[in-house]
Formats: sequence, C-alpha cells, structure tokens
Amino acid sequence: MFFRRPPTRDPAPEPPADLDAHSSAERITNPAQITRFMQLFKDGHCLLNVSIPGVEGSFNSAVLRVYPQRELLILDELNPHAGHQALIKRRRFNVRCRLHGVEYRFASVLQRVEEQRGIALYFVAMPQVLLHIQRRNHFRVPVDSNAGIELNLPLPEEGTNPSQASILDLSASGLGMQLVTPTPPDRGDILPGCALHLPDGTVIRSELEIRFVYARDRLSPVRLGGQFLKLDRKARNQLAALIRELERRHLRNQSR
Repeated sequence: MFFRRPPTRDPAPEPPADLDAHSSAERITNPAQITRFMQLFKDGHCLLNVSIPGVEGSFNSAVLRVYPQRELLILDELNPHAGHQALIKRRRFNVRCRLHGVEYRFASVLQRVEEQRGIALYFVAMPQVLLHIQRRNHFRVPVDSNAGIELNLPLPEEGTNPSQASILDLSASGLGMQLVTPTPPDRGDILPGCALHLPDGTVIRSELEIRFVYARDRLSPVRLGGQFLKLDRKARNQLAALIRELERRHLRNQSR
C-alpha cells in the first residue's frame, strides 16, 4: 500500500465554463444536494469521463465511496492507465458524467492515492460546485434486465457466434452495455452487423461505433458505450417507439 498526500489541502476548482450556446446549466452548490448526486453516481454505476488540465485525451473512472462528513470521494483507477501518473502529477481534474440522460460536470483535486490488490484508489475532495446540464436532445432511458431486449455483437475473437451484451441504457443515438469478454473492442472501433432484438421479434441492425470502454479489472464485466451508425428511417422509427415505451415504464416505476 502506498500513499501520496499533498502538503496542503487545496479547495476543489470550479468546473470549466465550456457550455455551448444551446445549453443551459444549473449550478448546484448546496453540499447536501451535491452529496446526494455523488451517491446517485455511485449507486447508478455512472461512468466518469475525466480530463486533466494540460493532458491530452480523457480517461474513465467511477465513484466507489462517498464520505460526506469527511468531504471526500473515492474514485476508481483511471483507464487507460496513462492517466494515473498524469493525475498524480497534476492533481486537479474535471469530470463529466450522465445520469438518466442528463449531463453533470464537476471538478476536484486529488488528496492522496492508496492501492488495494494492485488497483489505485483516489481520495479526492468533494466538489464545491456541480453543473447540471439541461440538454436532452437524446434522452437515455435505463433498460431493465426483464425488458426482453437483446443485443448481439460481432466479436470475431470470441469465435464464430456473436457475443451477447447486457443493455444498461438506450437512446435514439446509442446505448450503454455490459459485456463479459477477455478481448473488448477499443474506443473508436466500428462494429458492423450489430443486432438489437426487440420484445415483439423485430430486429434492428446497425453499425456501432464504440465511444467508451471501461473495466475495473480483467475479471470484471466490461462497460461499453456505443453510437448507432447508418440507421435507416424505419429502424429510427422503431427505435423511437421502443424508447417511448421504455420511458413510460420507467416513469411508472418511479411514481410507485
């Protein structure tokens, strides 16, 4: 186990104001509300897209623990691993994530690093400001395991049969999924011939561009995010109808 503790405790920087002209943002500054959202990010297994000032590219992480009394979060090790040393050196970082189709942004500062079973854990300051980006061009609705929707992916390394992925959420532009595989696709890969099987027997076929890849370790399922490519009008209409139905179910469940 190793530690890295800065000589002083720096306040968390505010998020960058890089919103486009068509977006509006609510600034959340109430500590109790911020803590609640951090817990929701943890419980919802939200993927954190992490950028480090002065470092090219972005990295993936997740909220593992929330300690409101200590004004502290524990984040998972950055993936790809190149971000690890960059974070230790720079210490400050910005985060984007999505919860129920809504984007959130915050910034924080690294306080110390610990290692458990060969995986780095980052102890970071609780954000002082959380930006709620009110932009819903493509609402992303959660997909329950009993929704009757299946996704087959063509992964040649797995063998001749397509691999089946568990869908986590779905929108008009893409989906989030979970897959058990020793050879996940890389970010930027395009998978042709993906088949989305709907409960009524309809099959939507599309190319899928992989937009993010995240795995805690080699034994854990891989979380993937993909964007649909080359959907024809019929497929887009079928997908839109499915999302409306899933959204109605989701809202009914929330109201109970």
